[in-house]
Formats: sequence, structure tokens, C-alpha cells
Amino acid sequence: MPFSALLFDLDGTLVDSHHEICLALDRALRDVGFSFSFSQVEALVDGSPLEVIWATLHPDLTLRADVSAYMHFVRAYRDHYMRDLGHASALYPNVIETLLSLQLARPGLRFAVVSNKSPNSVAPLLEAVGIASHFTVMLGCGGTHIPAKPEPDLLLAAAQELNCPAARCIMIGDTVLDIRAGRRAGMPTIGMAYGLGGRGALEKEGADHVLDTFEDLARILRETQG
Repeated sequence: MPFSALLFDLDGTLVDSHHEICLALDRALRDVGFSFSFSQVEALVDGSPLEVIWATLHPDLTLRADVSAYMHFVRAYRDHYMRDLGHASALYPNVIETLLSLQLARPGLRFAVVSNKSPNSVAPLLEAVGIASHFTVMLGCGGTHIPAKPEPDLLLAAAQELNCPAARCIMIGDTVLDIRAGRRAGMPTIGMAYGLGGRGALEKEGADHVLDTFEDLARILRETQG
């Protein structure tokens, strides 16, 4: 597995932000007239972009196509999320130590973040948890013209910004969306079983490796690097 760059998903891979996202989503849904239990809200948060969540809530195509209602929901979610950004999120164990170890072992190795989040929230969250300085590229696609994962466009944009061929990038994430996007981009993939996706789903999707902890990343890259 020869590589020159590592592309990381953000939520569920680097940062445990599930509860924070659920809180913002719960408040936004109430703002637009929905009333769900918190467990129902949690079930909606699986790494999918807001438009997919909205479509899930509206099986009726007419309601799903109501652009003004959708934009109200998006604004409400982003307002709630940005107001409390980082308050209920934390790095997964050994993230900083592992990033430092990888950079020391391969000084030319570059890191990027590729997230379905809004671009306006990616760097601020990385800064809030203290790891923004490790990343050369920090991309989000929510609300932009770039299709969300599992489409490969975001990953290919990151590879281009890194000036690195896609085949020499490794995509690392916790959901099938990440693995599918990596495969479509022509990249090796590593799944993180501690996140939202779970080992079984990541293996079924065809991840090249599935790891139980973030620190396992340094070991598997040492064993497989070309």
C-alpha cells in the first residue's frame, strides 16, 4: 500500500462529535415542527449529509422538494451547531499521538480532512479540538456544488490540492460512505470500527483494513507501506 497522503473523515473518525451533532439536529427539527425522541434523532445521524436526512424525513416527494422548508431546516441546524461547536466533542483516544508518530516516521507525509460537513465548520472544529495544525487541506462539501460522499469528488479535490495522485492517497473513515467514496476515487481504504459504521458494515463494503483503535493506524501503515 504505497502512500504519500492520508485523507481522514472527521466526525466519527478523528472526533467523537455524535452527541453534539444530535443535539443540534434535535433543536433544528423542533424549529421546523418535528418532535422526535432523542433516540430517534440519534438514529438519523449516520454520516449522511443534511439533504439525505431531510429526504428520510419526507418520503413524500412534494414535501421533500420544498426548497424553502429545507433551507429553513439547514439554517436552523447550522446555527445551533456553530453556536455550541466543540462543547460536546472530543478527540478519540491517541489521535494526536498517532498523527505525530506518523509525521515523525514519514516527514513528507501529508494529511487532509474530507467531510460531508459545511466547509465553514470543518476548520473551526479541528481548531476547537486542537489538531488543525496537522492538516494541509481541510475540506467540507455541505451546501456546496461538490457532491457528498459516497461520491468521490471531495476526495479527488483533496488529492488535487495536495498535488498527490489519488492512488497514493489512503481514505480513512468510519462509515460505508467513506469506504465507498475511497474505492470510487481509486484509493486504498481503512475503516475505523469504533465510529458509526461498525466492523461488519465496513468489512462488507470492502475496506482494505478495518481497525479497532486510532493508534492501530500507525501499525497497519508500517506493515503495509510500499
